[in-house]
Amino acid sequence: MIWAHQIDAHQRNAGFGWYQVLFAVTAILLAATIVTWAAAAISTSRRLTIELVKLKVLGVLAVAVAACLPVMTAAAATWWGTMATTAPWFLAGTPVGSSSSPVAANLLCVLIVMTIASAAGFFGLFRVVRSWHALQGAQG
Repeated sequence: MIWAHQIDAHQRNAGFGWYQVLFAVTAILLAATIVTWAAAAISTSRRLTIELVKLKVLGVLAVAVAACLPVMTAAAATWWGTMATTAPWFLAGTPVGSSSSPVAANLLCVLIVMTIASAAGFFGLFRVVRSWHALQGAQG
């Protein structure tokens, strides 16, 4: 941060190679940290023994989350569409009433990630539903 404040915008964005290398290394270390902690959490959770009642509650919560993800994605897309037709200057951060593109790259990226998360949620949902049959067998 101290280094970033001492250089101008051109050096920060395109003209200073070591700054970009340091930024890339920091981003890679951050991603590696997240992956490592996720792997540790997964490894730990696989060793847990959870009571049947709590396991059913967790399954219901997983189904609820998987059902909410596409609803939130649709709500975000609807909001974007509404803003694009009624106030496109808001999406571009330009003065009120000015003409601008309704396409916002940051919103597009967020909606893509939300769609991927919804798809991953459905795969998890199918795993939970399949496991309910095993839980019914363990109960009886």
